[in-house]
Amino acid sequence: MGANRRENEPTVRESKSALLEAAQAAVEEQKTKATAARAAVGSTRIGFRALLLATAVAGAAVLLIRPPWLVGPEPVIETTVIQGASARLALVEAVVQIRAYVTKSGQLPRQPGDAGVTNRAISLRPLDNGEFELTLKAGDALIAVRSTDSLQPIVISAVRALQRRTG
Repeated sequence: MGANRRENEPTVRESKSALLEAAQAAVEEQKTKATAARAAVGSTRIGFRALLLATAVAGAAVLLIRPPWLVGPEPVIETTVIQGASARLALVEAVVQIRAYVTKSGQLPRQPGDAGVTNRAISLRPLDNGEFELTLKAGDALIAVRSTDSLQPIVISAVRALQRRTG
């Protein structure tokens, strides 16, 4: 029996050849798997790049089209009457602030902002006897209110003009 086993057992050379073939097959299988993985990653990258490009094109199209839900409605261009009424109300408010400043400090401010006027477009011009005039551009017109003017009629006419706009 001992001789029989030896006949069926592979020789050392055959064993080494079988091991070499198995190792080469394993290496080849790993190469195949790596190639397949690279192809899968490559197709994923291509898909991602295509998605990114499509998103960029869609975003650019939305920005070019400028739909109302994105940018809001077009601003209403006010008539010169409404611009004038708004300017008069701003000037009345500034006159009140400057009058309060004069009462408190005894002198005119050098500029309207010193009296707390926040509208930088309002200009202050001193007149005789401590009086002053404020001006503000409204469209193509220059609106002026003097410190000696009665403010109530100015406010009433401005509010009426604004009311006509809204209803």
